[in-house]
Amino acid sequence: MMNRKLHTPLDLIKPENNTKKEPTTTETPVGTRKLKINERVRMRVYHGKSGPKWARAIVIKKTGPLSYEVREEETGIIHNRHINQLIKIKPESAAEQKTTTKTRILTKKENRENHYTLRSKAHN
Repeated sequence: MMNRKLHTPLDLIKPENNTKKEPTTTETPVGTRKLKINERVRMRVYHGKSGPKWARAIVIKKTGPLSYEVREEETGIIHNRHINQLIKIKPESAAEQKTTTKTRILTKKENRENHYTLRSKAHN
């Protein structure tokens, strides 16, 4: 009658065997990004109106299917962030790492001494 299934009180006691599996919230959705422990990332910063919106951080642990605990590199503060608020950073090459570790700011006196030393070597 009218091409539809009629429901009776018996249907409530013993429902039909539905083979459709509903997705659970604990499963990680297919195609999502994954981060590794100790991986360097850029983290979205929400504290402070002025200043940078992104900061460098290191992944400490995975707290959920899409959530991570990260430590901000500059301040050492630990934050909990969703995968959408994290961006992977490409690893630096060995040459770039050497230059960044040896770079330092010179005082005015050191800068003057270095300038004169380089100038005298150039004239010799």
